[in-house]
Amino acid sequence: MTEGLVTRLYRLFGVISLLLALFSTPATARPTARGVAVTIISVTEHAVQVLGEDGRAETLGIGPASAFLRRGLLVRALEFQPGETATLRPHIGPGGAIQVGLLCDPDSAMVLEKYRGRPLSGTLLSLSRLVWVIQPGDSADGAPISLLVSARAVFSAGGTAAAASAFEPGAAVTVSTRGLPSGLLSLVSANGGGSPGSPPPVPRNGFVSGLVTEIQTSALTLIDNSGVTHTVAVSGATRVKVRRQAASLADITIGMHVSAWLGSKTDGAGSPIATTVSASDAVVKNGKKSR
Repeated sequence: MTEGLVTRLYRLFGVISLLLALFSTPATARPTARGVAVTIISVTEHAVQVLGEDGRAETLGIGPASAFLRRGLLVRALEFQPGETATLRPHIGPGGAIQVGLLCDPDSAMVLEKYRGRPLSGTLLSLSRLVWVIQPGDSADGAPISLLVSARAVFSAGGTAAAASAFEPGAAVTVSTRGLPSGLLSLVSANGGGSPGSPPPVPRNGFVSGLVTEIQTSALTLIDNSGVTHTVAVSGATRVKVRRQAASLADITIGMHVSAWLGSKTDGAGSPIATTVSASDAVVKNGKKSR
């Protein structure tokens, strides 16, 4: 074993030990959102020093991918003050150094967790090419939520495909989101034309098909040919096929094309429960996946 390999192994062991230490706080002491509860010791433009609930202080670097949220809005690191409590999601940066993935106040952490992997309806507060800020319709007094716009995000207005520029602040939207490694959420699809808090449209004629954008514990989110997002529930009675073979929901992956035949029942969230779900690999035409 070479000296260089030994050095790398020791470095990797140190990184793993630090991550374990950061996540070693008791579950009952953590916030409900994903991440670790910490107290801010100091903040500079390049690093954040935090105190874990085990009393151990750690310094984490700030890299280009580090994100900071206060009241649901993206802010600079220096907005955080010594002594305040925050939720930290660390990640390993270049060279194995521990960096801030996401640092946010508890309100932002709870909002992120609430809407992770489920449709979000609300009012569009502001938008840019890279970030949309939405006020959830079912939490008017709570924190808004900042969504990074995915490069593959699709948009529709009134059930018709549209450009992102068709949306303006104040618009009622329903969006599909996806979790990012940092802990933030990205915008995968947006549909305008509904009222804040209204659920996604229910497919007609007992059938819906499209590309899978999200997979929940017992539901699939699809984008159809019109760019409209649908949530289809799957129960124990649903027959699932993948590439024409008997399968389960766990065998379906994001990006597959799914056809779902719907029954008359709905789940607790109001999504129609499919009687049959058939998934296949999406067909690529002209460099794009067919919906």
